[in-house]
Amino acid sequence: GEGIEDWRSLMARLRQAPHVTAAAPALYSPVLMKGAVNSKAGILKGIDVEAELAISESLRHLNEGSLALLRDPAANPPGILLGKQLVVDTGIRVGNRIWVLSPEGGDINPLYGVLPTARQFKVGGVFMSGFYEFDDGYAFASIPAVQKMLGLEDEVNAIELKVDDLNRAPEIAEDLA
Repeated sequence: GEGIEDWRSLMARLRQAPHVTAAAPALYSPVLMKGAVNSKAGILKGIDVEAELAISESLRHLNEGSLALLRDPAANPPGILLGKQLVVDTGIRVGNRIWVLSPEGGDINPLYGVLPTARQFKVGGVFMSGFYEFDDGYAFASIPAVQKMLGLEDEVNAIELKVDDLNRAPEIAEDLA
């Protein structure tokens, strides 16, 4: 695939790098979220909850609900967090079961290529970052739940870093390359 397969060892090395204060794996996928009133296209970000909390403030600002469903590996259906504006636009509420469709991860059809895939999630919470575009189009779920939906093994497609001096981020990135 196009992902990072040996991401755990890479993340461990990156965490030891100078100026890196935290690292978090991520698995991004474009999706369509089917709500009670409307459906909406957005980005589903597969996360490790504790690592995400270390690099980002987004999950610290839950408008409703909690992180419990994302932390529960046995949750069936798995949990998902939605941005506040996404919830307003779709009519989805905490506790609803929703369908998330992805253009990736389905079976391969000789006539149509890769078929879309769908997975049901349960809304565990609503976040409000304060950035309209983010609150309007992003959702979070656990990495294993997103991997399963996309038909992936243990891989991610990004490792995000928190650095001690944001103004030096380009220089720090260059040193890591």
